[in-house]
Amino acid sequence: MSQGKPDPQGYLLAAQRLGVAPSQALVIEDAPAGIHAGRAAGATVLAVATSHAAQELSDADFVVQNLEQVQVHRQDGHLVLRGKALDVSG
Repeated sequence: MSQGKPDPQGYLLAAQRLGVAPSQALVIEDAPAGIHAGRAAGATVLAVATSHAAQELSDADFVVQNLEQVQVHRQDGHLVLRGKALDVSG
């Protein structure tokens, strides 16, 4: 891999090696550059506000304070995320 984040190359390569479409992937990030990389790859992005303020992570699809607030369930062959998203509207 020649480029770092926010270049999506790392996430695209990971999806390829896992044999999944990036649009079917979930990226978990804690920094704006990683969020931009995940979104540019076409993945859904869950941001965790551990190293940056929630407002700095607002480009993610979802923002949570920590992963303890996220539950993952399998439903009809798909993974479903449930949790308490933070308000990042400002």
